[in-house]
Amino acid sequence: DDGWSTKCRTGIAFSLSTIERPYLVYAVEDDPPVFNAESATPSSRIVAFNHPFREGDGPRWISEPLEGIVSGTPVVSSDGRFVFVNHNDNSNEGVFSVLQSGNQAARLLRSLTSDGLVVPARPFAPLAVARSPLRGKYADGDSNRNDLLVWARLHVEDDLNSWENGYVHGFQFSTTFNGNDASGERILNLQEVPWSSFGRPAFSSSGLELYFGTSKSEARGWWNPDDKFNNRPTWKAEDLLRDESRALKSLPGDGGVVLSPDEDLLFTSTTVNAFYCLSAVTGTPLWFDPAMSSIVRTEAFR
Repeated sequence: DDGWSTKCRTGIAFSLSTIERPYLVYAVEDDPPVFNAESATPSSRIVAFNHPFREGDGPRWISEPLEGIVSGTPVVSSDGRFVFVNHNDNSNEGVFSVLQSGNQAARLLRSLTSDGLVVPARPFAPLAVARSPLRGKYADGDSNRNDLLVWARLHVEDDLNSWENGYVHGFQFSTTFNGNDASGERILNLQEVPWSSFGRPAFSSSGLELYFGTSKSEARGWWNPDDKFNNRPTWKAEDLLRDESRALKSLPGDGGVVLSPDEDLLFTSTTVNAFYCLSAVTGTPLWFDPAMSSIVRTEAFR
């Protein structure tokens, strides 16, 4: 025993059942022994299994190690050919990776926050995906129906003042992408925003509406068809109950936002364990419980 430990802190993501060989993926984290922490650093591997799983099946593939720790849960593309992963390296810089999925996995793209973006290096929050959206709802994305990934910056624990500022990033394969050469593909710096986020955002089924749970226990929504994701949101829900102490004031609630099946309602929680139901159209609170004891707290995926 060399003292290394392996654990899983992510969810499980499934491919669409319509592809030829459906499968699922999750991430495992390999941590060095405490006595060797200075000379070795954590890494992550993505593991894929056929779904449904049959007795005797082994992993479909296991990726080569990715630097750092996966943020959120990996995402399988709509056609099943790619797996998208956000992970944060050991200097706390966000990394977006695309794996090409077949009988084995190969890293097709590795993009850092510092690659071509005039923004400071910071960790990435979890990914959300709009599958085959009606269009890429950002500048120059109108003709693009490839899967759209969007995410925000994660808060930085040792820098209280940075929690209220961040960026919204995105990724969409270009319309000229040939399926193999990703050398010309880059993450998108959609906009600088006065907030950061712990959680995964939420998309509507059309991919034209987007919602975030943000720092200061607030929420943002891009609902209007004319409000592109690189512009200001349609609405802000700012008057939600939160812990007003300086140490917690800027923090998001414990998770991301959740959109109802009919896409009319948005649910979120805050730093005082208050639970809100908002209008997805206007952001107006429709009802809330100021101290919902049944909320289950879970570790934030970093």
